[in-house]
Amino acid sequence: MRKLVLISILTIGFLLSANFPLAAQGVLLKKDIYVGPDETQDNVITFGGEIVIEGRVKESVVAFGGRIVVFGEVDSSVVGIGAEITLHPSAVVHGDVVSIGGALNRDPQAKIDGDTIFFETTDELWTSLKTAL
Repeated sequence: MRKLVLISILTIGFLLSANFPLAAQGVLLKKDIYVGPDETQDNVITFGGEIVIEGRVKESVVAFGGRIVVFGEVDSSVVGIGAEITLHPSAVVHGDVVSIGGALNRDPQAKIDGDTIFFETTDELWTSLKTAL
């Protein structure tokens, strides 16, 4: 599980520092994002905004600050860094749910196929990373 957290952080860093346009990679990068019930997006990323998923995201949903609210389906992971993540009863996440330094509110009927990783504070994260390295 510690390796997964490290891999998640490195992957996010790579995505954000790569020298290619995110739009060409199917990434929706805006402050506030709404994916409606009949909509599909590839990747969704926000910085300090709100993401509401009622439809489907083919890959990942990532928020740095702000909120992620899932009613629909995410084929890969939901990652919140300093963000509030809420999974409603109809939510389906086929990958992992990772919350670092934020809040995680999961309805018992929400489905997560992967792991759930929750570090309430960054102190817990750094302790785990030091142990893993």
